[in-house]
Amino acid sequence: MVATAGLIGHLRDSTRTALAGDLGQAFTWLLAVEHFKNTAVVDFGRGCSLLSPAVPRPGLGDKRPDFMASSVPWTKIALFESKGTIQTSLDEVQWRDGLAGGLAQTSSGDTWLTAHGQAGVVSQQLAVSFALVEQPGSAAAFADPEDPTPGELPASSRLALVRAHFGAWAAAGGGVALAERLWRSEVAASIIEESIAPLPTVVLRNRRMRLLMPDELPAGPPALWFPFFPYSQCATLHLVDEAVLQAVATGELNLIAESIDAFRRAFQEHGEEDTEGARERATFADGTVYTSEFDPDLSFRAQ
Repeated sequence: MVATAGLIGHLRDSTRTALAGDLGQAFTWLLAVEHFKNTAVVDFGRGCSLLSPAVPRPGLGDKRPDFMASSVPWTKIALFESKGTIQTSLDEVQWRDGLAGGLAQTSSGDTWLTAHGQAGVVSQQLAVSFALVEQPGSAAAFADPEDPTPGELPASSRLALVRAHFGAWAAAGGGVALAERLWRSEVAASIIEESIAPLPTVVLRNRRMRLLMPDELPAGPPALWFPFFPYSQCATLHLVDEAVLQAVATGELNLIAESIDAFRRAFQEHGEEDTEGARERATFADGTVYTSEFDPDLSFRAQ
């Protein structure tokens, strides 16, 4: 990944800073899910409100990390802070300064949680620095000092983080109703399943998947080749493993963990990285997939 030659010269300082920050956060999210296998990644402030007992959100002037994350079995929290920069070459990147600043913010996040009744739940603090450069290529660095702690999250906090994570995926696909039901802890599983039921079913690598889609279909005729697909000019499908999604709806943490593990094993056992379709496919460790409707491994199932 490289920046277009001359990009910096076409960006205002404020635009360059904002774009660099967005790229840094996007890369950090991907690192949290793919490299560190976190299956719940949420905004730090939102994560604070999901814990039990709840922690107040930091103020606008308070130092805080970008993300709160957790991996199976979700007993501990990892804090991620992203730093992004856009430069002409890697020689211009101040790696040490970026990582030091990031760790200062994750440390502030840990201190904030400890001060509000959540001592010992943070097991990892990570600062991530991503640099988009024109030559020779973009790069990233991260620092993750070990931080062994004795505490762990209660089941209610774990489930709230997981549901918030998958609610964000639903919202990204336009499924606002499903997202809002996942975000509200008091909503019963049967009500959540009412929002899952209409989602089209597809099969990818012998796994039943659900197609995330908007609550309201766009105006205009649907694609004739795929009667229930709402986009006439869209080549990207956003899928979530059906077993994982249904387990999240029921709120059974052990079942969620088992479903995620089964999803991962299914793709690994089938040589995911070697298939033709995998070249245009992004498969995430949390049971979600971005792919094309032309993926040769994909088949559609009518409802």
